[in-house]
Amino acid sequence: MIFCGENEKINRLTQLLSILFKDSSIGTRANCSLFPRKCLTLIKLFRNKDIHVLVCSSAMSRGVDIENLDCVINNG
Repeated sequence: MIFCGENEKINRLTQLLSILFKDSSIGTRANCSLFPRKCLTLIKLFRNKDIHVLVCSSAMSRGVDIENLDCVINNG
């Protein structure tokens, strides 16, 4: 899970990860402009390991608890 402070950073990082890992479900993003239902769906997919890397806004860092999370990166 990678937290970014700005939507522009989320977009750039998502594009980069999508290019680097074309065959994986990496680079899915969640930001404040998404509908809450979409965010919940992305978190569920991430918890179920259907998405390997979730790039999201720092706003999502509040109140999100995911068990057995291997790595959390704060990209400001």
